Amino acid sequence: VLIPESFMTGFCQLERIMKNLFVRHIYLWPRFHAVVNAALQRHKPDVVELRQQMTPNMTAVQLAILDIMKACVVELRNTNSTLDAESVTVENCLGKPFDQIIKLYLDPMWNELSYQTKQLVHDLKMLRTLLFFLTQYDCVTFYSYLESLRSSGVTRAFADQSPWIFMD
Repeated sequence: VLIPESFMTGFCQLERIMKNLFVRHIYLWPRFHAVVNAALQRHKPDVVELRQQMTPNMTAVQLAILDIMKACVVELRNTNSTLDAESVTVENCLGKPFDQIIKLYLDPMWNELSYQTKQLVHDLKMLRTLLFFLTQYDCVTFYSYLESLRSSGVTRAFADQSPWIFMD
């Protein structure tokens, strides 16, 4: 199922979808357009919202990841005085534009940053991915992903800088 956000992610996403569907022209109308609004009023969808509660173990993992993210954010703010303390928070780390916020602040001086700062930015991205995978994958897939992170050679090289990877 394609949602409007998926048209915007990636390079030329909409063009690729149109090409794969053999569509030459596409018209995107907002919901408040009179014709679209009338069609939506005639055929109101039946919306059923299902919410699956997280298990206690999932909640524990989520809280642990959030604690690690908080520690990384504090360390990132302590090592970089150029970062705006209000824009680099754990809450902002969870949103999509976090990578853009960090790039905005750190891109001009990326080559001048310490290895620790670069590692912290990478760790925050990794932790955000882990939070997403926690709710999207089943427990076996999530665990195998964690094990692959722990056993990869790249991760072992960064163990001194990212000790959270080897925590239980």
